[in-house]
Amino acid sequence: MGGIYLDVPAFKCPICGGDVGAELDIWGKPKVVSVIFKCHRCGRSIDVDATDLLGEARDYFDDVLERIEGE
Repeated sequence: MGGIYLDVPAFKCPICGGDVGAELDIWGKPKVVSVIFKCHRCGRSIDVDATDLLGEARDYFDDVLERIEGE
């Protein structure tokens, strides 16, 4: 999968106090979005489905375009 790795800590791990980084993956047709949060110290991670966020962003930009065209 392709993705973007954010090299800055997203937050501190509540388990070990290490820095938790985030990786954004956007792939497939239709587009699927997930965010993987992984602690750099203890290695614990979670994969969060963020596909709904992509839909919300598209809706927002479609609404803005309609307002601009309506002016």
